[in-house]
Amino acid sequence: MNKLFIFGLSLLCFAIYFNSLNNDFILDDYALVVNNPLIKSAKSLGQIFKISPYDAAVMDRDISYDKMYRPLQLLSYSIDYKIWGLNPSGFRLTNILLHLINSILIYYLFSLIFNVNIAKIISLFFAVHPLNTSVVVYIAGRADLLASFFMLFSIILFFRFIQSKKKIYYLLSFVSAAFALLSRENALLLSGFIFLFLFFLKARPKEFFFVIPFIILNVSYICLRVILFGGQGMVLHPSFMPLPLRFLNFFNIVPRYLLLLLLPLDLHLFRVTPFIGQIIGLKSGLSAGFIFLYLFLIIKFRNNRLLFFSMLWFLFWLIPVFFYLDGYSILGQAMMAENWLYLSSAGFFAGFVFIRKAFKNLGKALIISAAIFYGFLTTVNNSLWKNGLVFYRNILEYTSKGNPLRKNLIKEYLNRGLYEDALAEIKKFSLDFPGSEDLYIFQGNYYYETGRINAAIENYGKALRKNKNLYAYYDLSLCYEKLGQLDKAVYFATEAVKMKPHYLAALVQLGDLYSQKKEFNQAERYYRAALEIEPGNKIVQDKIKNAK
Repeated sequence: MNKLFIFGLSLLCFAIYFNSLNNDFILDDYALVVNNPLIKSAKSLGQIFKISPYDAAVMDRDISYDKMYRPLQLLSYSIDYKIWGLNPSGFRLTNILLHLINSILIYYLFSLIFNVNIAKIISLFFAVHPLNTSVVVYIAGRADLLASFFMLFSIILFFRFIQSKKKIYYLLSFVSAAFALLSRENALLLSGFIFLFLFFLKARPKEFFFVIPFIILNVSYICLRVILFGGQGMVLHPSFMPLPLRFLNFFNIVPRYLLLLLLPLDLHLFRVTPFIGQIIGLKSGLSAGFIFLYLFLIIKFRNNRLLFFSMLWFLFWLIPVFFYLDGYSILGQAMMAENWLYLSSAGFFAGFVFIRKAFKNLGKALIISAAIFYGFLTTVNNSLWKNGLVFYRNILEYTSKGNPLRKNLIKEYLNRGLYEDALAEIKKFSLDFPGSEDLYIFQGNYYYETGRINAAIENYGKALRKNKNLYAYYDLSLCYEKLGQLDKAVYFATEAVKMKPHYLAALVQLGDLYSQKKEFNQAERYYRAALEIEPGNKIVQDKIKNAK
């Protein structure tokens, strides 16, 4: 392994992502880290192997389908929290380190299969490409990083086993595959890829039998999910598109991904494209044409080892998109999540090897120029994840009408005291979601923050009449505390805790209310319950000392 190249790659990776270290928590980071009690207490660590990562978050409704099982993701957050507390820079540093290690593993794997020069180009673009920002800078993207790490490590170890026949490599490859499954669901693909990998290496027939334990591991993993989550433990969403339409929509998205990899401009997390709804039509015809073109190129270049392997690699690691196509949709359109390209993108970057060969003397300069261009775009793109205000504004610039993420922007404005901006967004939200419980809660939040407590109470009441809402109960408690009606405030905070016993803010609120009522034993009880959730919380520790 070229140590000088690895050193340079490391410096480059940190230089490109350095400006992201001071970014704030964003979107699902709050559910998985900030509001997740399981990562904050050693007593709760055992629970991460029994639940979906979002089940522990303080949310007003449960996710009733697509139960994820990612205990290693939560375990890694727990380690970060132990070191950094709730400092997002520490969590993000771990993501950058994992991305760098994955880039090195890509380099090592392609060096084994092809040669060092090819591996350098692929790993260089994998490290700097801006599409990977949505995995590296987004703390919630940790699952992609961990699963990719364990899958790449497993493939490398399996390759070494085939070369050397040393059983320790096979055992470690199998263990790494198990860890990949505990990181993210797309690791179910690993056994299939190893089979294709053996086919590509022209392995002997008996060597294909080594895939069987990996298949058994997959079956065991699926059984574990069903034991833990019942029918919800299956990976698929409840809505299904007919198989022919699914193929057409999948291959309608693939060329868009290819174009996005080539020209990664105007990046944003929730990119969408309209579904193809009919078998016969112009769009379906173009998609079918691309299917045949892609298959034709794979067959035509089957003797070109690099091109054949990279085309299969790119398409194979995109398979999850095929299954999640109609489940993940926004505004009735197919969502093109950039993070789904993370591992798949390495196959695309192999194309830059041919650019270097085609332009001979100019090839090296073109590769360096392209890497600088992509690295610059990555650095710029990092700033779009700086905080919620910047992040949600950027998303809504591209998908504005009917986008439920507008409520996140409303929260940002309210938290920053930008009340007129919040009101403008609430009005837009009301056009898309008239009469919704979320609308009443946001109107209540606006009135509460601007001092109109009775109007806030009225709106929270309307939200509760639609549905038992965790945040409506908590917010009503705050309102009645403002009015000095402590018994009512206690009642609504208690209702919030009944819905989510680990709701830290509501527990602290109850402690504060009982302190005001001079019922210090009760106050201490709730403070200590809060401290069990977040043992290092100094504010709660001080409140316990003063609850006398």
